[in-house]
Amino acid sequence: MRPQTLAARPSVDVALATDALNLDELLPKSEGAAKPAPAAGAGDGRVFPADPLPLDGLKAADAEVKFTAKTIIVQGMQVTDVDLGVDLKSGKLTFRRSPPVSAVARSAVMWRSMRHRARARH
Repeated sequence: MRPQTLAARPSVDVALATDALNLDELLPKSEGAAKPAPAAGAGDGRVFPADPLPLDGLKAADAEVKFTAKTIIVQGMQVTDVDLGVDLKSGKLTFRRSPPVSAVARSAVMWRSMRHRARARH
């Protein structure tokens, strides 16, 4: 991480990399099925409220962030080859890549399904 304070707006460059990140060990365990979200107050079908989001804080600093991971495990799913880069300049958040997130997801359910189909063909 390299903070820079000579500009009018503070700036930080961050590069994070890991071989493995098991989010299942870090996140709280879910207890049962997910509870439904409360109904919208106005009954107009909106998922998010009509109030504007307070995003002015994004203008306080500039940042360049890069995150790479060989493997991430979340909810039992294995995601490999994660490569994410974002820039924050003058309050504008942009992704550096197209697509912005590159990753391969694998799960035990998917692999079992593939093995089952492969066995059925022989």
